[in-house]
Order: sequence, then C-alpha cells, then structure tokens
Amino acid sequence: MRALWAWVVAALAVREVGTSLALFRVSVGLTVFGELVLTWARGALDVVWRVPDEGGIRAVGAADHWVWGWVPPTGLGVDGVFWLTTACAALIAVGIGTRLSALVALFGAQALFALAPGAGGGHDRMFTIALSVLVLAMSDRTLSVGCRLRTGRWTSEELVPRWPRVVIAWNLALIYTSAGVVKVTAEWMPAGDFRAVYTMMLNPAWARADWSWLMGPLFPLTQVATAATVVWEASWFVVPAWLLLRARPRAGWWGRVASVDVRSAYVAIGVIMHGTLWLMANLGPFSAITMAWYLVLYEPGEWAAAGRRMARWAGRPN
Repeated sequence: MRALWAWVVAALAVREVGTSLALFRVSVGLTVFGELVLTWARGALDVVWRVPDEGGIRAVGAADHWVWGWVPPTGLGVDGVFWLTTACAALIAVGIGTRLSALVALFGAQALFALAPGAGGGHDRMFTIALSVLVLAMSDRTLSVGCRLRTGRWTSEELVPRWPRVVIAWNLALIYTSAGVVKVTAEWMPAGDFRAVYTMMLNPAWARADWSWLMGPLFPLTQVATAATVVWEASWFVVPAWLLLRARPRAGWWGRVASVDVRSAYVAIGVIMHGTLWLMANLGPFSAITMAWYLVLYEPGEWAAAGRRMARWAGRPN
C-alpha cells in the first residue's frame, strides 16, 4: 500500500508543458462567457434571476449564497455580479490574471446559480468544478496574453503541475459513471423497449424542432443509442484507469492493453453523442462544457504532435 501511495504522489507531482491545461482554460472560459452572454441576449437574465416586482419569476428571498449577504440580490446587484462574472470568464479565456479571474467567476457563478437552482442543471456544477481547478492550476503559462506579456511569445515550454488534469479526468469519469448506473428506469432498459432517446427527441421541452418525421424511421437506431449510452457511461471509469496504466508501462498483456487507445474510443463516442445532442436538442451548455473537459485527457506532447500534423496538412500544395 505504501508503494502504491508513493506512486500516486509521484504521479501527481509530475510537471509538464502547460498546453493541455491551457486548452482546457480557453474552452472553459469561452463556454462560461458564451453561456452568460446568451442568457442576457435571450432575455433570460431578467426572467430567471429577478423577483416578480422586477419582471422576473425568482422567488423573493431565494438567494442562498454568501455573495448576496454583501450585495443586494436585486436590480443593480444582480447586474453587477452577472457582468463581473462574464468579464472574468473572458479574462480566463484570454489568460489574464487567470487565478484571480477564476476565483471571482467561481463565486459569481455560484451566486447566480443560487438565485434559481431549478433553472440550471448538472452543467452548472461542471462550470464550478472547472473554475475551482483553474483557481489552483497554472493554466496560463502558455497560449495566453499573460504568456505573451511575460515572454514576448504566445507559447512557452514552462513546466506546470499535472495534477489538475488528473483531477478533471477522474471527476469526468465519476460524472459519467454515476449517470450511467442510475439509468435504471424502464425506458433505459429492455422492459421499456429502450425508448429513452426516442422519447427525449420528441419532447418539445428539449427538442430544437419537431423530429417526429425523423424519429419514426430511426426508432431502431435510437434503441441502439439508448442501450449504448448506458454501457458507455457506466464504464467510463476505464478511461482514467487506462491513463494510469499508460503512465506506468508494464510488459505482457498489460502492455498490450496500454497500447490500445481506449481513451480516444470513448472520446469519439462522446463527441458524436454530444454533437448530436447539441444539434437536435436544447440542453443548455451541457455538451459544450463536457467536451471542454475532454481536452485534459490528452498530454501536451499529443497536442503538439496534432498541431504539427495540421500544419503539414495546411501547407500541402493544392
């Protein structure tokens, strides 16, 4: 047990180039910024987070967060917290004062979500978890305005701790696995004819359009998607387990398992699933923030290799 613990500590203490964390930072910042701006543009700010006297539907007194003990949860108070949080999300994306910006955005997002908890969803928690990690992570050492001001270049080879990536990877597995194991209602099972995806796509509360003309012919495909979703989510713990195995090479069949990119298979399914949901259903920023978390599953060297391949492809003559 001591040897295992020593290995865990050593693995978390590893330092690496900050590319993966930087990409995660940019994606989280843009997702939070974009969602808040869309909330304002659609008029939902006034409806969801204001009390009836101000034209909203929020219950009077529903402001269970310490921020509202300092700032009145009405009028200019709500506007101030909203726009400060939005501005800090933009600063996170470009990499200016990232840790302080993440801290302010974290408290602001928590305060806003506390005004109307029923108006959000699991993606709210994914926002706040990501922002919490960015408060502690060195995520702006490359691909940031801060890097440009510090070094005169947009990129840097400065090493940063790897543990924030590990935390996000295991949290992602926990979210997916728990979501999979609780899908025990009939519509997710053979007893309900695997109708969950079909039913969701016909629910006007979620569907972006009337998909009845499409769902009928595709009903068998939606059944396969329903069953696959349960298995895929419930088994997501194998992704961080595979990453651990890959980080500690072994001989024999362990080595052969580590040589198969299990992670990318799960990510590919996730991109297809979340991309389809994004196009066909209105589930808020769920797909965007979830796929932003995928970025930490790849090491900086893998992103650098992908960048070189793209550069070679872009430089090919027609």
